[in-house]
Amino acid sequence: MTRNTWSPALPRDENGKVMNVIIEYDSETLATYVSLSDVPPARQIEVRSESVAIDLDEHGQPVGVEILFSPTEITPEIISAIDEQFPELGQRVARALVGAGYHAA
Repeated sequence: MTRNTWSPALPRDENGKVMNVIIEYDSETLATYVSLSDVPPARQIEVRSESVAIDLDEHGQPVGVEILFSPTEITPEIISAIDEQFPELGQRVARALVGAGYHAA
């Protein structure tokens, strides 16, 4: 299994605040994980059938997003589906991916 991990060079949110994200890509399963926090997840919800899941902390706040696509296959529709569940979360994921050098399909 090949697993690549990136920590984007100081990606920033829309207010200029540095985002704490780590992007992991597993080339064997073609899965991308965007870690938003060091807080361990307490539960997971599915967003888009079985292709996107959001990890939540004990207070229901997102701590990570699992997307069963490679980073270059993540489409605007996937980002929108994440935003529908948690407004602005999809855009945060998209900015992190662009900050790491990926561009949406």
